[in-house]
Amino acid sequence: MASGPSSGPSSGAGTSSSAGTGSSADTVSTQRTEPECESQEPRGDTESRVAPWGIILPILEGFPSMELVNTEYSFGRDFNCDYTFPKNNSEPQRYKTYSSRHFHIFLNGDPFLQDDSMNGTYMNGKLLSRDDKVVLPNYATIALGEPEHHVLTFCNLMRQDGIKLPEGLRDRYMITKELGTGVFGRVLLAFCVGSLERVAIKMIPKHDLALQEAPTTNVQAEAAILQRLAHPGIIRFLEACDSEEAFFIVLEYAEGGELSQWVKRRKELCEKRSKFVFYQIVLAVHYLNEQGIIHRDLKLQNVLLASMAEEPLVKVTDFGVARIAGDQSVARTLCGTLHYLAPEVLDVGKSKTGYGKAVDCWALGVILFWCLSGCSPFVECPVGTSMAEQIRSRHVAFDAQVWKTISQSARDLVTHLLTVDPSQRCTTQQALEHPWLQDPEMKMKVQQLWED
Repeated sequence: MASGPSSGPSSGAGTSSSAGTGSSADTVSTQRTEPECESQEPRGDTESRVAPWGIILPILEGFPSMELVNTEYSFGRDFNCDYTFPKNNSEPQRYKTYSSRHFHIFLNGDPFLQDDSMNGTYMNGKLLSRDDKVVLPNYATIALGEPEHHVLTFCNLMRQDGIKLPEGLRDRYMITKELGTGVFGRVLLAFCVGSLERVAIKMIPKHDLALQEAPTTNVQAEAAILQRLAHPGIIRFLEACDSEEAFFIVLEYAEGGELSQWVKRRKELCEKRSKFVFYQIVLAVHYLNEQGIIHRDLKLQNVLLASMAEEPLVKVTDFGVARIAGDQSVARTLCGTLHYLAPEVLDVGKSKTGYGKAVDCWALGVILFWCLSGCSPFVECPVGTSMAEQIRSRHVAFDAQVWKTISQSARDLVTHLLTVDPSQRCTTQQALEHPWLQDPEMKMKVQQLWED
């Protein structure tokens, strides 16, 4: 077993959890004409429920969430307000800056917000004039007293861009906005009816898959793989549903966004932070490989952060091209993202043996290089050696100015992961045993994140 946190969720495929334990035999059928869903968690009775037109969600700890059903709501310190601001004993002076009636939200065709305070209400960083009525945009942030004191977020449930969930999901989830798009689908932010838990819904329109030889195969495989995984470093599967128009996979929501955005904001991560993030990714990929699963598209964009904390829980996501190791179709399929492709994937057409789990280790090397330096080890040049040739020869651009502050141990791990010969490449087990990752304090922090 890999060295790492000694407790936390079991890594066994047969462990029962909310992430599911189904095999490919339990895959949602993709040939049904009537929507039919399978859920891993009861959602509760929603009969006789009045549909809300908006949701108030907390940004600051201690503030409650609230569904908006009536046409007007008042917000403030006063207990007679529809929404009463909680008192924070650790910041009593802050609480005094909240007005008895600070602002109110009302519906008049569109949602509006009006400031009623003495110390000011800010919407998306802009101070509102007292008594002015302004349209409240979807996913607006509301701050009290000063522009950086964000306390609430508003979600407009009347604006869903024409997206219709199938009957099996419609009574349990409310869509608020699109989080992103990919080659074959969209990712939507939604809320569970009742609990207001945020979830991500992956929507794959069937017409976008029509050009594939087996259009349902990847979606079926992704749902089946996600159902069998139970690990704190893997995005959690909630349920899957199939309608005539699209496939839907409901996943836990990671509010910290993509690792790629995190790295971009900082240009590069310091070595300590890179180690903290990378260690978690290796643990997750090691778990996948132990389950006989090759991800095949590991990259910064497919690693999510569970929170906005400086040391967040990290989760691997997007199993759209993942396959079970040993599947003959895996070994000879060219897929993934060029920057992260291992040499044996590029040359799969010439190979008699194809490729295996080692391709994920190569991608780990690229991810670590990018975290430490803020750039790819391989550079696309209009003139000169192509990126594919750089990868085949491991022509890595170790910029002396950037790497002079990075330890030799970290660079050694990068080099061993970016080994051209897959039989000699560092495995996930070897990576976990590498001296650079032998940091008891870091491992303890990861253990605590797993247990929270």
